[in-house]
Amino acid sequence: MKKLWYSLLVIVILLIVTNPKLSDFKDYRNSNYIGETSERESNLFVCSFFKKRYVYLIDNGVEKHVTTTYVGVIGNFFLMKNIKEK
Repeated sequence: MKKLWYSLLVIVILLIVTNPKLSDFKDYRNSNYIGETSERESNLFVCSFFKKRYVYLIDNGVEKHVTTTYVGVIGNFFLMKNIKEK
């Protein structure tokens, strides 16, 4: 039983140490859209949620606003949702 607790403790410490920062997220999503913003939405110590907002132009000059949400865990980022707004 003691080994199980030590194993869980090591896993939690590993998750906390490898929890990505906002600068890691900006390096991961290195792009240059108009009015692009990145922010850490929440930090849960073992993982973090990041939000990126940007605008791009389509053929007829209309702007499309896009919001993407990512979860960061163990130094990696996974797309959770991609919302296009008018």
